[in-house]
Amino acid sequence: MGKNRSFLWAVTPDGITLHQLPPESQIAPLVAGYRSFIENLRDPLQSEYPAGPKLSEILLGPVRPLLASAQRIVLVPDRSLHSLNFETLPDPDNPSKYFIERATLELAPSLDILADPRPPALAAASLLMIGDPVQAIEEYPRLPYRSEEHTSALQS
Repeated sequence: MGKNRSFLWAVTPDGITLHQLPPESQIAPLVAGYRSFIENLRDPLQSEYPAGPKLSEILLGPVRPLLASAQRIVLVPDRSLHSLNFETLPDPDNPSKYFIERATLELAPSLDILADPRPPALAAASLLMIGDPVQAIEEYPRLPYRSEEHTSALQS
């Protein structure tokens, strides 16, 4: 997202394509309005509110041909787009359905995570045990079988 223009990079097995988008000053207010609309439990598909279709056209329209066969889409949003629930956007090819109905959507905080070829490290076997503390306040009574659970967990 930029002051004068924004960019969308589409990364596929066939390559990377660059698409120019409007500046952040045009996109951010749409995101804020749409988010508020959704948070007020309004159904964007049953409304004439224009922010959803407009965001769908701005953000998804440039990559429509790539979306046609995509079953899994990983999004790496920037700035105000982090607060946009992409799943709730209308499908650019069928505005009577949500975008989530087309494909599985995932969010990644950065491209570095997607580019890391190392498999995740296996966690070492561990155990978290919570002690049997004295009741500090009435709201949180002692757990009646805590000591038996400790003994059982240690013997396993």
